[in-house]
Amino acid sequence: MLEWLEKQNVGQLIGFVAVAGGLLIPIVAIISTQWARVRREECRTRQAEAEAALKQEMIQRGMSADEIIRVLDCGVSKPPSDEERRARKDSALMQQMIDNGMSADEIVRVLETARKKALHQAKDEPVLAARRG
Repeated sequence: MLEWLEKQNVGQLIGFVAVAGGLLIPIVAIISTQWARVRREECRTRQAEAEAALKQEMIQRGMSADEIIRVLDCGVSKPPSDEERRARKDSALMQQMIDNGMSADEIVRVLETARKKALHQAKDEPVLAARRG
């Protein structure tokens, strides 16, 4: 390989690097885009599985269909990708509340309060950042 490099002049090497780089950049972009798509789909699948397990557990605990719908509607069923972390926290919180035997009304009330608090904090964040800066 070094012998081949020594035989080439600088112009040819620059051309080779430009062509190779020009081909490599779109290939990497395509692969990374597809990888991200697969990971997003895996996350959605895991969330659907967790939601199904949660529904099954609520049924086993004897919750009515109306209570189950209220709890799930209060939860995030299809989160935007930028809110996936919050959705996971909501799911974990719902699971803990169900494990502790809380009623559907109590679960809905807690989740709504948590969302209002998070929304209020998000609105205050730019103001606090401006005061710090």
